[in-house]
Parts: sequence; C-alpha cells; structure tokens
Amino acid sequence: MKYLNEKDSNKAFNGQNSKGAIAGLGLLAIAAITLFPFDFFFTETLAETWADGAWGEMLSDFFSPSFVKKELIANVLLFVPLGFGLGQLIPQRSLAGFRLAVAVSFAVTFGVESLQEFLPTRHSSYIDLITNTLGGALGYGAWWQFSAPLTRSQQILAQGLRHISSRGLTRQLCVLALGAYCGWALLGSAALHSQLRTRSSPWGLSTWDATYPLLLKNEGTGDRAWEGNIDNVQFYSRSLPLDEVARLFAQPNSALSDNAASSQLAQSQLAHYRLSGRLSGRLSGSAPYVDLSGHLPNLAWKDSPSGRYLQSVSAPASLVKAVKESQAFTLSFSFATNNNTQSGPARMFSLSIDPYHRNLTVGQAGRHLSLRLRTPITTNNGHRPEFLISNVFSMEPSTASGAAPRVHQFVMTYDASGLSAYVDTLANQYRFDFTPEAAFLWQRSPPMASSIHLSASATPFYKALYRSLFAIPLGLLLAIATPPQLTQSRRYIFITIGILLPCVLLEIALASVPSAYAYGLVTVAAAMIAWLSGLRLREA
Repeated sequence: MKYLNEKDSNKAFNGQNSKGAIAGLGLLAIAAITLFPFDFFFTETLAETWADGAWGEMLSDFFSPSFVKKELIANVLLFVPLGFGLGQLIPQRSLAGFRLAVAVSFAVTFGVESLQEFLPTRHSSYIDLITNTLGGALGYGAWWQFSAPLTRSQQILAQGLRHISSRGLTRQLCVLALGAYCGWALLGSAALHSQLRTRSSPWGLSTWDATYPLLLKNEGTGDRAWEGNIDNVQFYSRSLPLDEVARLFAQPNSALSDNAASSQLAQSQLAHYRLSGRLSGRLSGSAPYVDLSGHLPNLAWKDSPSGRYLQSVSAPASLVKAVKESQAFTLSFSFATNNNTQSGPARMFSLSIDPYHRNLTVGQAGRHLSLRLRTPITTNNGHRPEFLISNVFSMEPSTASGAAPRVHQFVMTYDASGLSAYVDTLANQYRFDFTPEAAFLWQRSPPMASSIHLSASATPFYKALYRSLFAIPLGLLLAIATPPQLTQSRRYIFITIGILLPCVLLEIALASVPSAYAYGLVTVAAAMIAWLSGLRLREA
C-alpha cells in the first residue's frame, strides 16, 4: 500500500490528490438535503401514473410551481459548492470550462428533480432547475476568482497533516482523540439503545394529551373533511400479536363484549364503535353512537361547511391514560373512500384538537394512507416523520360511475419495538422498527425531511446510514494517527485495532442480533474508504 510509505518531504504540492473533494462533498450535501430520507416510490408512482395517464398532470405541476423567496435563495446556495468544486476538476479557466460546469450542474439538478417525483413529500419544478443551475454557475465563477488563495490553503492543510503525522507526540494525541471519539460514539449508541426500552423513549407515547376528542371523518376545526365511510372502529391498550390481528381480519364485525368477554383480547379492548354496518352507503343510524366496550364516551354528529363528521361528546381520557401506561396500542377499522385524490391529509380517524396538535391521526394523502402520531421525536403535530403506506387508494373505483366504493380493513399496532400496519390481509404488512439508528437520525434530520415510506428497505437504510456516519470520522482520525512507516505485520494489527475492533464494539453497543451483524461490514467498508482517503490527502 503505497500510501503507508513517507514521500519525499520536498515534493511540491500540486493539489492533484485532493481534486474533486469539494465537488464530492457538494454532491453529498445536495443528496442529503434534497432526497432524504431516500424512500422512493418508484414502482408505486410509475404504476399510478401509467394507469391514470397522468403524464400531462405531472408536467403541469412541474411548470406551475408555488415557491417562497427563501427557497429560491437556498436553491442557489445549495449548488455553489458543487460549482466551486467543478472548478478544481476543469483543467483551465475558460468559457468552455464555464459551459461545462453549467452543463454538469444542470444534469445534477435534473437528476434530483426527476428523483423527487418519486418522493411523496417533495415537489419538482422548473424554478428549482433554474436556481440550482445558477448556483452551480456562481460557484464556478467563485472558483475562477479565488482559485489562487484556495490552492495556497490546500498546501497549508496538507503540510499541516504531514507535520502532524511526522511527530510522535502529536500522533499520540491523535490516538487519544481517536479513543475519545470511539468511546463517546459507543457509549452514546448504548445509551440510546437503552433509552428506547424506557418511558422516555424518543418513540414513546408519554406525551399524549388526555383532553383531545376522538373524531371521525374530519378535524375538530371542520377543515380536514374526508369523503368516505368508516365502521367497526376498535382500539386496544396493547400491541396485538399476529394471531389476534388475524382474528380481527376474520371477524371484523364481531363485538367482543357479546361473545368473548373473558378473552385477553376483550380485556384489553378500550373502544368498539359500530357505525353503519355497510360501507357501500353513507353512514347511517341514529347518533349518538355508543361504545360497545363501555369505556369511552358516545360519538355525536357535528356540522361544518365541508360536511358532517363525528366527535366524542367528551375527551376519551381513559383511552389516553391506558395508552400512556402501556406505551402501546392497536387500532382497527374498516373504510371506503369516495375520492382517491383527497389530501391534507383528509382525516379518517383522529385524536386531536386542531390540525396542528394531535395524539394520533389516520388519514388519506392522495393515493397514500397517512399515519401521524405524537411522540418526543414527532412533537405535537406528529408529522416529522409522518408514516406513509403507498397506493392504498390507487385502484379505487369511481363513485361517479355508480360503482360501489372498495372496502378496506386496516389494523395498526404500536409498541416500543416498532410500528406495524396491515391492509386487507396479514400478507400486506408494513413495518418500521424503532431502532437506535432511526431515532438518532430523525432527531437530527434536515427540516425538509418529513416522511417514512413503510417498506422493507426503510429499516436497513437507517442502519447503514448510521454506521457510515460513525465510520467516516473514525477512518479520518485513524489516517492522521497512522505512523509514516509500517511493516506488513504491524499494518494488519493497526487496521484490526483501529477499525475492526470499534466496528465490533458498535454492534455490541447497538445490541444487534446476529442476523444484523452484516451491517458491520458497512461500517468496516466506510471506515476503510475514509482511512485511505485521509492517507491520500496527508501524503499529497
């Protein structure tokens, strides 16, 4: 490995080994800010657009954007580092180089805008395309103007790194810094894992408010109406296992108080409202609707300009108290929408006081089912993150044609380990695990990140990203602490102690099960790449 051999100290620094660093970091920043959390709806969006022939609508949205002045400025500034870094990579300062930088900036922003079409909470527009490309052009212009001072700064940086690596005492301090970083990261990971099993968990339910009413088909303010029907609303004070969830699917209309009063399922039931008995028509029956379990207040009709909805005559305080004690719940109901383009999300079921303060809301966000709930991470509005189940409403028949709405059965379970949702059958399960990695990243997520796509790739993504963020500083610190010359045998020992050992300890701190140890390979790979990159810069 040639980077472990000390080069001639008199060799002139020309910046070749550090070329592309700014452009690379700029690309990473662009990806993190514009595409996080990377939960793309590729299959769902393409299937929906193809089925509806909505290509014209997509183009119309692209050329009819709404924008804020601050967003325009942010879009320009975001691409300045990329344009600046491209200046390093383009051999000569010329008009041709400027055109190339603009072309690359345009290609990158075009790729970003295209990918944002597959993110349910992001929107692409020609305004973004123009402002981002402008940012790249300004960045290249800044390089043109300030390239000489930057080259001198790079020389100073590399000389400083070589000076650090050549002094034994300084290397010892770097080793101490490396140990301190590993200790801080490992202890923090272990503490975060332990916290997830307590009432102070970032995903816990201890912040629920007992004064919020229970609502169906609208918000309490009357401005989030949902056009559709809902029935057999059931709520339980624990997360039901699969066999009991299967029973809810098999017997959605049964009242446990009638035929299974002694069962564990009945004992944990907090509410059961029967509303119409048939979802193909409008909600029928005389209000107030009575809770068959006898625990919660009745539901009464309320009027609003957007239509009638149901609200509990008083706050269901006993439900909130039980949920806060158990830190778990299960919600089940049947539903049928009359309009597959409703958004807001349109409220189907909600424990809330207004559009911005809730305990739990299940709603329709276009073709997707939206789940929002209050936790220390999601705060009062429960929307960062918002959990989305894609395309639940994508194939609904048009009620204008006289077709009966399609009836769905929904079950949601929640506890300290994670959230599970089922639509129509047990086979259609959507799961998100409340891991230390997900908690750490969402506590520090960028403001524009607002949703989690409930899919098989969601949990693995957060595990891999967390390990990469741990490994990069580890590798860079290790590069600074690496002695100038190592024998082959000592090299292996150095790598084992410096990289493999912290990676193993990280998995222990996160309490990973044996089947998840493969994620440790991500940590090792990221640390090795960072280490070799640091050595390359140091030996420039």
